[in-house]
Amino acid sequence: MDKRKVARFYELLTHKCWNRIVNRIRDTKKWLALLQLAAYNIIYIMVMCGVLYLIFQHHSEELFTIDLVSALLLVGQSLFSISFVSLFVIGTEEAIIRAMLSRNNPHLFDELFDTQKDIQNLLMGLLSVLAILAAVFTSISDQLNRGLLFCGIILFAYIIVTWLYERLFLRAHVIEGILEEMKDE
Repeated sequence: MDKRKVARFYELLTHKCWNRIVNRIRDTKKWLALLQLAAYNIIYIMVMCGVLYLIFQHHSEELFTIDLVSALLLVGQSLFSISFVSLFVIGTEEAIIRAMLSRNNPHLFDELFDTQKDIQNLLMGLLSVLAILAAVFTSISDQLNRGLLFCGIILFAYIIVTWLYERLFLRAHVIEGILEEMKDE
């Protein structure tokens, strides 16, 4: 292989990578939308965590007994409730972003949705670190395991909701269709 071509390839790759990073940093509209999306999602996740906490607190005996079926039913019920409500919340979020923030960039919500999936990967990594800590520090493993259970259920619901929303709404352009239909009225 020609050394000049290899050197040119890495030169272009470096230049393209740097330009992509700089262009993403300079895109203030995307940062504003991402900030609004983050604030919206943080508030939403806090509410869902509160609901899940209240469910778990009310049914704590079933969770920590040996009765696996009751615990699985409670977790399943919680996941279904959170997932069902979440689809409507994300649909509202998409409508707001598409109607108000994405005039110059019609694919803004799609980009933010992809970022949301990247954040899920980071959260999975964080849960893995917490699991390692629970294994290493046995004196606090009970508290960490409860936290891992709680966070794992939330993350699992988050992943399910993202997957369902992408399959049921995003790929079919449901919200875009609703917004177009509303414009025609």
